[in-house]
Amino acid sequence: MAYHGPSYGLSAECERKRQATYDRGLETELRGWIEQASGERIGADFHDTLKSGVVLCKLMNHYRPGSCRFSAARAAFPMMENIESFLNACRQAGIPNPDLFMTVDLYEAKNMNQVLQCLASLRRIMTGVKSGAAPSPVNVMESAPAPARSSPSMPPRTSTAPSIPPRNSSPSQPARNISPSQPARSSPATQPARGGSPSGAVNFCPDCGTKTAGAKFCPNCGKKLM
Repeated sequence: MAYHGPSYGLSAECERKRQATYDRGLETELRGWIEQASGERIGADFHDTLKSGVVLCKLMNHYRPGSCRFSAARAAFPMMENIESFLNACRQAGIPNPDLFMTVDLYEAKNMNQVLQCLASLRRIMTGVKSGAAPSPVNVMESAPAPARSSPSMPPRTSTAPSIPPRNSSPSQPARNISPSQPARSSPATQPARGGSPSGAVNFCPDCGTKTAGAKFCPNCGKKLM
């Protein structure tokens, strides 16, 4: 494997994050599956065993005979060609591109997390087994739906706002009182014949009925009297 020296700065930070998130449990699952299918023993160093590509090609040929050509030479170029041959077979098997890894991810251990993801996707396609153990009975019981909680019946909410009485129609205006009728002008029962009245007789104005007492003009309406 090529040695590029220690990483610094952002590269070192990314490398620490990849190592911190590496799934050892998934690696253990894949070890057993690869050994059973390929017939090869995987050593203590998972990366060192797979980086030649030989074990991976044997794994793929177990499910798709003749799909991977490989070389047992330990030189860098043949080993990288073996890895590329395995990746081409993975594409033909239907593994989506986001699950694939690059050759240097395995050969130089640049991203072993992606290698695990690719192998888990291949196992799911070839065997139908998904990553992760089956849930234990405890987990099953915990995942059972809880009984529906019956909420206590709430009494109907009474409105606290005072009831507003219906608006009455505007009170009828009292009938306007008709102004008292003016008293009918009374005329003397008997008017003396024109042509003068005896002295001392009380005369009335023929229009307004005012006493004239022998005057020539009515003191109220000014009518000329005969």
